[in-house]
Amino acid sequence: MHSPEVIVLDEPTVGLDPIQIKEIRSLIKDLGSEHGIILSTHILSEVQESCSHVQIINQGKLVFNESINNLNQRMNTSTIKVVTRKAINLDLLSNINGINSIELIDAASQYLIHHSTDINPTEQLAEIIVNSGCGLLELSPTKKSIEDIFIGLTTNKQADV
Repeated sequence: MHSPEVIVLDEPTVGLDPIQIKEIRSLIKDLGSEHGIILSTHILSEVQESCSHVQIINQGKLVFNESINNLNQRMNTSTIKVVTRKAINLDLLSNINGINSIELIDAASQYLIHHSTDINPTEQLAEIIVNSGCGLLELSPTKKSIEDIFIGLTTNKQADV
C-alpha cells in the first residue's frame, strides 16, 4: 500500500470473527500512528475500541466532535436509580442540593434522580429515604452507553446528552 495521509475505512470489521476483529483493530491503531484514519461504522463499540476522536454527523450536520476521553466522560453518570418499598415524598428529595429532576419510572417505587455532575447527592438521598421509613431497596448510579448518546444526538430527544 502506498502511504496516504488519510485512510478511509467503511465498516472494516463487519462479517469478521472475533480474532479477525482484534487483528483489524490492532492494524487500525498501528496505521493511526502514521496516518489519519476515518472510520465509518454503525458499530458504536468499534468506535470506542479503535478511535481517539469521535464525530457524529446527523442529516449532514456535525452534531458531535470530541475526543474519545470526552465521550467517556459524557458517559459517566449524572443519574441515580432509586427503588423503595413505599412511595417517597418527592418534595423531600427535590430540595437536595444538585438534584435537577426526578423521574418516576414505576408506580411510585422506582425513580431516576438526575443531578448535576459536580455534586453527588447519593449520601443525602440514602439518609432521607431511610429516615422517612420508605424502605430503601436500591440506590445505584446509571451509566449512559455510547448508543444512548448517539440516539440522543440523532433523534428529537436531545435532552441530557
